[in-house]
Amino acid sequence: MPNHQYSLVLIQRNVNGTVIEQRSGDGYINATALCEVAGKRWHNYVRTETTGHFLRALAAKTQISVHELNQEVVDSGGAVSTWVHPKVAIHLAQWLSAEFAVQVSEWVHEWMAGNGAPKPGPAQLPKHLARYLANDGRVPPGYFSVLQETGLNLFGPLHNVGFEIPEGWVPDISVGKLFCAWLRDERNVDTDELPTYAHDYLDDRPTVHPKLYPEEYLVDFRRWFRSTWLPKHGVQYFRKKDPDSLPYLDRLPALAGPSASPPPSPSRQVKRKR
Repeated sequence: MPNHQYSLVLIQRNVNGTVIEQRSGDGYINATALCEVAGKRWHNYVRTETTGHFLRALAAKTQISVHELNQEVVDSGGAVSTWVHPKVAIHLAQWLSAEFAVQVSEWVHEWMAGNGAPKPGPAQLPKHLARYLANDGRVPPGYFSVLQETGLNLFGPLHNVGFEIPEGWVPDISVGKLFCAWLRDERNVDTDELPTYAHDYLDDRPTVHPKLYPEEYLVDFRRWFRSTWLPKHGVQYFRKKDPDSLPYLDRLPALAGPSASPPPSPSRQVKRKR
């Protein structure tokens, strides 16, 4: 009989103080535990002629092999138990006792109706997207943060092409440092005068205070990010971290966009100190 290992949501059934588990995904029930509660042995059931006829008929009807109708499951501790198809569970319960026949039939009908299983929670976001959302509300109107823009232009698009940036990578630090330097050199901005916000990494790292940028620089940032950081510094960053990540970077739509450098523009509100 094949061995199976499952890590699924389990429905907990209580019988005389003993928990009998049922898998929420396919309805299979722990027959080993069920037999123990009833004071009988699984092997005594499965070797009877009547059971053999039933299992072969069910296998022919469902196109599921007998070995798959009765699955040996190995838990994380190495213990082996037999889990059975819902229809096998009903047949087994009839062999155990009239009371078990009624009880297990109710379990199967509840499972088929979608009752009893815990409701799934929301899918967990990748770490960097969760960080982006957690800090988004800390940016006041009229400003943007590098994390916001990196989330929109890097984290999200990479997620869409199947690559999750590892938790230890923080590319927005690279983006922020280089964009500050670009503002100083190309827009004559005193970046020391820019406001900051409290940035939470959502782990044991201390809170940091990166800069906020007036949204009048947003067009500059997006053009610079697409034409300078992504094809030059971004490629260097990802190659250094993991060369195997580069094919995902190549699939980003932004790399196929215009590559012209940002044109000169008049000096903005925040001036360089003299």
